[in-house]
Amino acid sequence: MPESTPADTVAALVRAINLGDLDAAVALYRADAIFVAQPGTAMVGREAIREALAAMLATAPKLATHSQQVLLCADHALYHAEWSMTGTAPDGSRFSQTGHSCDLICRAADGRWRIAIDNPWGACIQEGKLMPATARRERRDAAPTRSRPPSNMA
Repeated sequence: MPESTPADTVAALVRAINLGDLDAAVALYRADAIFVAQPGTAMVGREAIREALAAMLATAPKLATHSQQVLLCADHALYHAEWSMTGTAPDGSRFSQTGHSCDLICRAADGRWRIAIDNPWGACIQEGKLMPATARRERRDAAPTRSRPPSNMA
């Protein structure tokens, strides 16, 4: 099925990951795409992304997305969603992860949407910058700061 919207592309990626279909997953990325495998670890290009996804698929993951939001501007889309994933670690133990993905998805010349930047860690893209959930909650609950727009933005 062609990826006619950014959400279709993400749905196809989730489907490919859940089926363990590495080739189908990698095909959804642009040739020059960036995948943030872990905070502080950016994989650049399809071959590097293939290696990262192969390691993920070795855990037999089950991935789901929730609360999707898409901001569309011509041939570019900013995609945000909550996600959850379960799988089996190399030692045989089960794991469960959650996160907030922030991705850039672009329309290719063939009309299909391809992932340009896949950042499943949202704002936490640098190593050591992950805040505990309580810290995030405290920051979110803090009083908003106000600033004036620059004088040239009346």
